[in-house]
Amino acid sequence: MAKKKQYRKITKKEYKRLSKMKLSSLLIVIALALVVQLYNYYTNDTKKDTHSSSVSNESRASKYKKTAPPINETDDHLTDNGAPDFSDADLDESQSGYIHYGELDKLGRVTTAEALITKSMYDTGTKAEYNIKPTGFISGKEPYLHSRGHLIGKQLGGSGTDRRNLMTIYQYPVNSPDMTNYENAIRKSILKGDKVRYRVIPLFKDDELMPAYVKMEGQSLTTKGDIKFNITIKNER
Repeated sequence: MAKKKQYRKITKKEYKRLSKMKLSSLLIVIALALVVQLYNYYTNDTKKDTHSSSVSNESRASKYKKTAPPINETDDHLTDNGAPDFSDADLDESQSGYIHYGELDKLGRVTTAEALITKSMYDTGTKAEYNIKPTGFISGKEPYLHSRGHLIGKQLGGSGTDRRNLMTIYQYPVNSPDMTNYENAIRKSILKGDKVRYRVIPLFKDDELMPAYVKMEGQSLTTKGDIKFNITIKNER
């Protein structure tokens, strides 16, 4: 006759240990479930934010999409075009700062940059990325002395990694001192609390890859500044 299997009665200490193990396992399962829920919530929320940002950028792009003005060819290195061509909406002081880069054209050339520069944007830009070669760029050394010129300067918040903000200009005198002088004037004005509406448009001849001229416009939105210019710089050495 087979012996009846006997079971050992567990002690109170063992029972408590098993209970703790079960509780720990339950807490781990609950924690994992919470992590999954939080992940799903964050992922969906991020997608919504990204979509909203995309819509906002598209609206702004549409608002500031402009056709490059015809080139007014001149032998003068720097031409004063009179008053800047901004609308009343452009000069609305209640706006927050922004930068919008126009899309590259079919030849890969930069088109325009529109901005409202504020104090908080000062020195938030980046240096021109060495690996990016704007159309027409050959070398920064002699005999070319090309520069990866920012449309919106680094000190004003302009990107050096976005191809839409880099054009091929001559380092001297176009990049410096010409463009830099106007950028410095804007910098001084915004650091006093001013807001400056700013536009830069490279002007190309036919299918040439280097801009023949660079058009710059700027205007203060507040009484704290007196920026007001509309100039064209000839891209030559």
